[in-house]
Amino acid sequence: MYIPELESIAKARRQVEEIASARYLDQQAVPYFAPTDFAELCPTRQEAETRIKLENEHGNRVRVSLHMCLAAAAGALQVCEALLKTSSQLSAADRTRGLLACSVDARTSAVSALRASLVLAGQQKPTSESLMEIRRG
Repeated sequence: MYIPELESIAKARRQVEEIASARYLDQQAVPYFAPTDFAELCPTRQEAETRIKLENEHGNRVRVSLHMCLAAAAGALQVCEALLKTSSQLSAADRTRGLLACSVDARTSAVSALRASLVLAGQQKPTSESLMEIRRG
């Protein structure tokens, strides 16, 4: 059975995944290392270092949140694809298993979106091991 929405959703998912992988997956994290003699620096240098630190933190929050939102969107689109592909020819037990699998995938997408909101709100720190931090350079 031909479902035109299925093609559109699959195309959108592929585009979101391409954006996420092309833009965000191959960049190495660059953490901020404060000078050990920060208190001894002149006020102008202290202000400059503080600005660099804040800029780096902001960039990391934005970058991680973008990646998590794209992952959530791709996951949600994948759930839509699976739901549209569900055949009425399947047994009731198979349809139930399919819906449970979709439920898990939808929850995973929701958790990713929730984590993005927490990072954006400053309630959760971006994880450096995720390789999603902004690169200074």
